[in-house]
Amino acid sequence: MVIELNVSQGFFRCEAALAPTSFILVPQCHLFGGFALCYWFPPSDYAGDFVFTIGGFHRSYTPPPHYPVPHRIGYACKMGDNLSVSGEAYFAVSKTVPCLECAFLTMLDHTNVLYGRRPRAD
Repeated sequence: MVIELNVSQGFFRCEAALAPTSFILVPQCHLFGGFALCYWFPPSDYAGDFVFTIGGFHRSYTPPPHYPVPHRIGYACKMGDNLSVSGEAYFAVSKTVPCLECAFLTMLDHTNVLYGRRPRAD
């Protein structure tokens, strides 16, 4: 986690990420991802701009170079040798663009035949 207030350069930044050992319910269900909150004020060239994101941005959106880009928020669960379930999401709001997306993936590997389904909403 990083929290920084830099008055001379004109910005506030708070960023954090889940630890690689994070899990939900059982160690086989890993959690991953991060968030960021940034605000720019005078004397920054970006004064008045802000961004809050949990898990980054839409894949087709190119954020401005001064925006942080945290890793996508998600989970990945391995249930036995043949089944895995995973999901990921992000939420972002800035001065110009709000965006939200969720995606879930279920994989079944049975006799070397993979079946996957990935519904998405954004």
